[in-house]
Amino acid sequence: MEKLDEGLLEKLRAWCSSQERCASELRRKLKRYGADPEQVSRYQQLLVDEKYIDERKFAEAFVQGKSRIKHWGPMKIRSGLRMKGIPSNMIDELLKDLDTEEMAETIDQLLVRKWPTIRAKDAYDKKQKAIRFLAAKGYKVSMAYTALERLEKSLED
Repeated sequence: MEKLDEGLLEKLRAWCSSQERCASELRRKLKRYGADPEQVSRYQQLLVDEKYIDERKFAEAFVQGKSRIKHWGPMKIRSGLRMKGIPSNMIDELLKDLDTEEMAETIDQLLVRKWPTIRAKDAYDKKQKAIRFLAAKGYKVSMAYTALERLEKSLED
């Protein structure tokens, strides 16, 4: 068993310290550095043991950042976490903790900002484009319809 490269290990520690990282990001980075599968496993285990890599902390930060900063909906967040290799049971648990009231406010704000910019030939087409926009942000179509109803009600008042 060969010794780990201390210089590379320090670079990885600094990289992991800059923001939360997950194991799949670490593996991808190590492969770019030319590490073989055994080395990747050893570096990963060492960084997990030293608490530089923590899947749960990463997933929590990902959910909070994407929902609050990027205004992603739960479906898009789920997809992003799956791509990062986060276990499904952890994803379900974290998404269950998302604040539905905060999500409703976010979807309303997105819709209020987007509504005047949507160009359409009629009201039906405009609604469909708004729903597609919200679906692309990761919100369920039912949530988009509900938000549209709230918007229409506020525009009538």
